[in-house]
Amino acid sequence: MFTRKQMLIFKDTNQVEWMLFTSNDSVDYDQDIWMIKNTTANPSGKGAPLSETVNSKYNEDNPHLERLGPIDLVLFFDSDNRPGRGSHDIWYSLSRDNGQRWSKPVNVSTINTMAQEHQPHLFKAKDGIWYLYYSAHGPDGKLAIYRARQANQGNWNSWVDKTLVIGAGNTAGVGEPTVTEDGSISFVVVYHDPNGSNTNKFDADPWFLPVRK
Repeated sequence: MFTRKQMLIFKDTNQVEWMLFTSNDSVDYDQDIWMIKNTTANPSGKGAPLSETVNSKYNEDNPHLERLGPIDLVLFFDSDNRPGRGSHDIWYSLSRDNGQRWSKPVNVSTINTMAQEHQPHLFKAKDGIWYLYYSAHGPDGKLAIYRARQANQGNWNSWVDKTLVIGAGNTAGVGEPTVTEDGSISFVVVYHDPNGSNTNKFDADPWFLPVRK
């Protein structure tokens, strides 16, 4: 069983309402989104596939879940082989019954291009406006972190004002954006070692960028 990119929604400091993660523990061994619900702050257990509506014969990865109301949820994820716009696209699905059923995933066409967009993360600012952080290739051709603003409230495919937030600089690339409640960003920086072996040429380190006070 292969797992990666865990995402949690807490009830309180000791209880987790939702834990989402990617697993290939399926019949076809493709990557699907799995869940564990109502568990402790240190989740344990195998979990179960999220939904046959979301999961498919294609790969689903990097899930990000947000609660919009008492029974309303929005899920963003990416896929490297779902038929879409580019080589790696961002998708979303909605639930109106607290995760019992999910809508058919929609391609986020206002973000996706013929290139690569992935690793979505939603952030709600203090003024109530939603922002989508994600990874995409920057002007230098390396992976960078971008942000876009939701133009129409409740429309999860209405993203505008795409802005480069963190560029790769002299590294191999940056990605995996996660935004804290105050707007600080944690992310991953990838370094390339030209002297490394065929199986050990890259190193990925976590970084943290605090919001400017």
